[in-house]
Amino acid sequence: MERVADAVGIFVDGRFIARGSIDDLRSNIKRVQIVLPDGKLPTHIPEQAVFQRLSRRDWTVTVSPFSEDLFEQLMSENHAIGGNVVDLSLEDIFKDVIRGRKRQLEEIET
Repeated sequence: MERVADAVGIFVDGRFIARGSIDDLRSNIKRVQIVLPDGKLPTHIPEQAVFQRLSRRDWTVTVSPFSEDLFEQLMSENHAIGGNVVDLSLEDIFKDVIRGRKRQLEEIET
């Protein structure tokens, strides 16, 4: 799809969740991987979070829109030991947006 499409849209339950040119989506939606101190949970989860998962000390959060300032804020407010930003493929963007939306809907239903 990335080779033939100029723009894409991600629909969930008949609603646009994300749309734009492939380049815009790839530059605005990023995955941030943060290593937290032992025994600590994330203390600052940004409203830009699309999807997140926590595995021991490794916290992964996909954000939209991404900015370097947001990355620095996440690192600082969560007292991160280390972290990096990962560029996503269109497929990974789709998966994280869908997973995040499904979790939001599950939380609303319970």
